Amino acid sequence: MKKLSIVITTLLAAVFIALVFIHIDINVNHYLAQMDADIASDTILTEVLYDNGFVTPDTWVGSTEVCVISAPNLAAFIYPLVGQNMNLSMGIACSIMMLLLLAVMMVYFKQIGFNWNEILASLIVLFSLSDIRTENQSMLFLWAAYYASHFIALFIILIFYNKSLEKNTVTLPVILITCVLAVLNGMQGLHADLYCYFPVLGIEIIRRLYFIIKKDNKSSWMITIWLFVITAISYATTEITSSFGMGASRNIRHAGEKFIGNVLPDMLGVIYFGDVKVIGALVCIIALIGYVLLVRKMKETDIGLWAPVVSFGICALALTFTTVESTPRYFITELFIAGIGVALFMRKFREQLALIGAALVLILGIIAGRYYYDQLVIGDRSAESSEYLVGAWMQENGYEYGYSTFDFANFITVDSNNAVKVRAVNSMNELKGCKWLTDSTWYPPVKSVDGETVYIASESKEADLKQFISDNNVNVVRREEIGSFKVYVFDKDYTIWE
Repeated sequence: MKKLSIVITTLLAAVFIALVFIHIDINVNHYLAQMDADIASDTILTEVLYDNGFVTPDTWVGSTEVCVISAPNLAAFIYPLVGQNMNLSMGIACSIMMLLLLAVMMVYFKQIGFNWNEILASLIVLFSLSDIRTENQSMLFLWAAYYASHFIALFIILIFYNKSLEKNTVTLPVILITCVLAVLNGMQGLHADLYCYFPVLGIEIIRRLYFIIKKDNKSSWMITIWLFVITAISYATTEITSSFGMGASRNIRHAGEKFIGNVLPDMLGVIYFGDVKVIGALVCIIALIGYVLLVRKMKETDIGLWAPVVSFGICALALTFTTVESTPRYFITELFIAGIGVALFMRKFREQLALIGAALVLILGIIAGRYYYDQLVIGDRSAESSEYLVGAWMQENGYEYGYSTFDFANFITVDSNNAVKVRAVNSMNELKGCKWLTDSTWYPPVKSVDGETVYIASESKEADLKQFISDNNVNVVRREEIGSFKVYVFDKDYTIWE
């Protein structure tokens, strides 16, 4: 049995390493394989941060959060080292963020007693249950790594939390480090609270209530106070910096309707069972069994394993009972729940059943690795995309600046690796300027309105652009069809600014 266990460990390690290298390859060599407007915006921010001394300038028109500990911030430091190639710098930064997340997860899992089979299985599951056609991969490991820093913070807090439980106190260095981390995370918006601080504080409150009921006064209140303070700091920082603007109201009356129509489908849209759905389904089933077994027999140091579950519950309640728009990315913790659940199952049954679980994970990881490689490495057709072609056409013809709708503006810019800068308009029939997730120095009045200006319309929006041309007596210098785009060159910049 011991020899078989060594073989399983070796195979799990091989699959895990293969998945890591496939993701690094995708980030570094196939960064454009699954580009969209939001990923492109974070990529553009890389150069903006570098040009402004690694600080977000006032000219950057951001969304609901500020990047402080994120892939763009890291990429800004890498940017000059790779020949000022923003796509490559972001690909490297996302890979580093991925490795950091995996590293802190390994440290935490080892700390609570998982063996290497369980750790590797958990991480393989985390990699393997995402569909590349959704935004889940860009949340953690690929292209933008939006939420990677929040989960890195989560596992750092859990490591400190577990150490504090063992010592029954919180040391001053831990307090100082986590307070600084709470400020930095709070500046980035509410997501860190949802995925890290609220869940950990929640499980600590439950632990504290348990000791109160048991009339056990041995556990230090300092741990509870510490977690309350860093949660309050993170939330207060978010409020003070106004880095999120959800503008949500209560939704009590229509909660059931919203849950069934929006929230539940989004919950079910996170886990991707893969081409061989039975394998993915079996892995998820044993993950659920793992958590059931944790309920039946749990050590105090295991309490942190409930953090992703509590986060899932908080998001489900918040999205159901408020008017905040639901989206699958809020339930990204399902991937962590699945991975941890499998490890818990294997920890409980460390003989034959654990090996069966490991075998299922191996098959799942191999299928996922082939899926990512086929779709995003071999299947990378970004050099043939209309966005890439229109950017290349602008370069060939000497047009540095242009306009399109937001869906394509930053997308084309990044596909050209910032060789051209396509700015956003709200629509093709109005051509009102839309400074959103971009640098306002790209727009008039900083940039002159004189000279030929490119306007890029999708096929479905060409009629709107033609209507604007007719209504405003626009002098069209040139018209081209490039891929799926209709490109018009006007004699000057006709964009309307109010």
